[in-house]
Amino acid sequence: RAGLIAIKATPAGALQNRAMPPFAFALALATAAGAPSPPRPSADLLEEIGSHFPSARKWFGMVADLDYAPGADGLAPRFAALRSRFVLRHDPAGQALDARLPATAGGALSVWVAGAPELSVRTEELDVAASPAEVVRGVVVYRGAVQGGDLLYKLTPTHVDEYVYFRAPPPALRRVFEFDTGGAVASVREATEMLEVIGKDGVARLRLAAPLARAADGTRRRGTVRVEGRRIVEELSLVGLAAPILVDPDWTTTGTMVLGRWGISGFARPDGKVMAIGGCSLTSCPSKLVAVPCGQVVATTEAWDEASGTWTSSPPMLTARYLYASAALSSGDLLVAGGCTTTGCAASTALAERYDAAGDAWLAAGALPSPRASAMGAPLPGGDALVAGGCDAASCTADAERWHAGRFAAVAPLPAPRGLATATALPDGRVLVLGGCADAACATLLGDAALYDPIADRWSPAGAMAAPRAGHTATLLRDGRVLVAGGCGDAACKTTRATAELWDAGVFSLVPAMKGARHDHTATLLANGDVLISGGLDAAGATAPTAEVFLPIARAWVSTTAMMMGRAYHVGLLLPSGNVLATGGCNPSTCLPWAEVFSPAGLPADFDGGVPSETDAGEPPPPDLSGFTAPPADSPHPPLYRTGVRTCATDALQDLPCPQKGFGLQDGDYQPSARPLTQSSPEELADPATGLVWQAIEDARTYDYVDAIAHCSAFSTPAAPAGAWRLPSVVELITLNDYAVANPSIDPLFAGAQATSYWSATAVPGMQKLVWTVKFDYGEVLPVLTDTSAPVRCVRGQLAPARAPGTLRLAGPLVAGATTALDAATGLEWQRQDDGVKRSWQGALDHCAGLVLDGGGWHLPTVVELVGLVDYASPTAPALDRVFEGAKADITWTSTFNEGAPTLSWSVNFNLGVVDGVTTSGQAYARCVRHARAPAPAPAVASSRGCGCESGQSEAMLASAASLAWLAWRRRRSAVGRAARRVT
Repeated sequence: RAGLIAIKATPAGALQNRAMPPFAFALALATAAGAPSPPRPSADLLEEIGSHFPSARKWFGMVADLDYAPGADGLAPRFAALRSRFVLRHDPAGQALDARLPATAGGALSVWVAGAPELSVRTEELDVAASPAEVVRGVVVYRGAVQGGDLLYKLTPTHVDEYVYFRAPPPALRRVFEFDTGGAVASVREATEMLEVIGKDGVARLRLAAPLARAADGTRRRGTVRVEGRRIVEELSLVGLAAPILVDPDWTTTGTMVLGRWGISGFARPDGKVMAIGGCSLTSCPSKLVAVPCGQVVATTEAWDEASGTWTSSPPMLTARYLYASAALSSGDLLVAGGCTTTGCAASTALAERYDAAGDAWLAAGALPSPRASAMGAPLPGGDALVAGGCDAASCTADAERWHAGRFAAVAPLPAPRGLATATALPDGRVLVLGGCADAACATLLGDAALYDPIADRWSPAGAMAAPRAGHTATLLRDGRVLVAGGCGDAACKTTRATAELWDAGVFSLVPAMKGARHDHTATLLANGDVLISGGLDAAGATAPTAEVFLPIARAWVSTTAMMMGRAYHVGLLLPSGNVLATGGCNPSTCLPWAEVFSPAGLPADFDGGVPSETDAGEPPPPDLSGFTAPPADSPHPPLYRTGVRTCATDALQDLPCPQKGFGLQDGDYQPSARPLTQSSPEELADPATGLVWQAIEDARTYDYVDAIAHCSAFSTPAAPAGAWRLPSVVELITLNDYAVANPSIDPLFAGAQATSYWSATAVPGMQKLVWTVKFDYGEVLPVLTDTSAPVRCVRGQLAPARAPGTLRLAGPLVAGATTALDAATGLEWQRQDDGVKRSWQGALDHCAGLVLDGGGWHLPTVVELVGLVDYASPTAPALDRVFEGAKADITWTSTFNEGAPTLSWSVNFNLGVVDGVTTSGQAYARCVRHARAPAPAPAVASSRGCGCESGQSEAMLASAASLAWLAWRRRRSAVGRAARRVT
């Protein structure tokens, strides 16, 4: 299946690079009459590409000494052979990646985080020519694989760069890949101009950039990348681009920002992550205060997580901008207003927007009276904000506005026009504005300060510095004084200041100068009250990596560890740990996507006023269960839907006694939950709840999908010959999961069970290469590519009770009522329409436990109850019966915690039917269920020995008795609810 590989192996098994022989192939489209002829194919493809795209010479040269080892899973790069100084061995988060390239185009490409193979994505491209791999000076080439173009891969420890080279490009490029993921992946998520591979810890670990076309004349054009079910689709219009064209999508790790950027603000979100917002990209640092260059104005935002050191995309702003005003509001949100919207700041905007931290979204927040950039923003008491001054291309303004609840209202103007100043919110609610420029050209720099009183709505003089400055910092100290440091003394920054001053109640006093002059640096108040100054530019326009710390009591500067790279116009923010993040910014050559962390440990003491770090308080106290009533023990789940779970959990701990106050009605609150199996013979196990008979002993082998089907067709036992057995459907295989145990998540009666994915016979509708599997490490239900190697467990018999015609699901026929739908086979009654609100796991549990709908009695469904609704034969999303109104192709919570993973609980994604653990603090929908009536009697199991009939009858009688008891309990609950409403 892997095809032929056009490479030569050395005795050691490595691949030797060799030059490509001359070749020719038909052009995808005829050249238009009169148009220039496309370039002729060259004997050396890399040299041909480099002649049209000179930067590609450096890209390809980085990997010229890379070789590959062939194997059953593809071509494995030997990164240890790389010698280029431009190759990063890992990203700033310490992450690297590994990959396997297919021996033939269209085969499986695997990318994963090095050392964590379950954090992986495996893709197979559709509709490509089966071109064999060739290695040319470290680059893997598939000639003519993409219509009208060649496919190339350049691999380093942090990048899998993919190139498509067109001599005569088609009008558009559209590539489709079917994919599967490793067991540690929670989702593949669409973000702005990329996809992100999210781990089960909620952290982005890999990303795939949208394709970027580079034309021969230097024109660039970005395409799109999206997820459609279990397919990845890349699209890019090539119309109007001058041939030849080089298209570059790539896989990378996530220890750097997607874009290097400067002119941004950094925002410490309430969840502890730091967000970099908007800014200017594709350019180097400006060396002066005006005529600021910018290659690309961006709206994208990214969030950095200190625990992992990785970046995850955040929602983009509504308007791309840089050099805008910002204010962190007391609500935990962030307001941004104004800013430059075009390169060179020829145009600016008046629009404002607010980042809603709770909803993780940007919302329109009104507009300033006039467009402006480089305005000053600061929070005001009561959740309001002040935006003062700013400049457009012609002049600066003295206007000031107060933002309240989404609207701006004019307040007292500044004493004089001003921009590029600093605004500092003081402890008493006033705002100190100082320094900056009086005009758009910065011909006049300002050295005075003004103080805004929001109660009196007036400005008052607040002293004058020893010298005017802009591009400086102003930092509020813990005693209410403000430290002013550095900055430019003229518009061209030929005079760059090292001086520093302290503002105290309207009076400035000089303190010792910094050890180095700098402007557009950062100043961060540390947890112990010291101030860290880092980076910036000097008078010659060079960026400084140096850092120093101001000791307020000693009024002294001390040198500290330098940054790993010089940067200016960057972000410096205090983290919850007490460390400081420096990220983004620029140097005289480029924008920087890298972040680094400063630790204040080892700094000399200034005064004994540091904030002590919190200590571990140990194990939490036992839960308070007073006043919390669990459902009675005689209200079990229907036998078909029992999960094996007997305990309860919180959002951080599991295997706790039931009930758990504050965490609704859980899977373990309903007992009994066991699903007994019958050992009908040494080779077979019978399940009285489903009527199926299973292979009890495995052969310890693995198969691809085609061979798995053949294996079960030929399988036999003393009780049943070949032909009686088959590969189970995904619905049948799901019923074997025991969610109370892990690694493997299956009854120990199954001898030799493996904690891995098992084949089902169910293909993903509409997909050519994807088939459903059940992974018996914890219980995931995931699609994988058909050439995967996996074990099998064969089955015979027919799943009972009867399913709805034309469906492939556990639930039986669904009968619609006004607000509910009844499962006629199992007696479960479902909420027809959820409330459309996403909640945490705890919120979903409590929501369903407290739902009042037609008498109450609701709970969040168990994982088997909810997955029972998935129709795995449905060709469209959501894979859910149309009886459910407003159903969403999205993640929905279950009441079953993920055994072995204390911060995860099970969810079902109705896009296709994926079952996976999700972080309990994440957001998902809730569809509630209740036990409406007695389930249908469980069927007897036909087998040669130990038929299981008595077991099935006892289950049916138990279910009937439990149902009668439950109905009595429901009536009592309804009566209590009515009485409570009367009291209310």
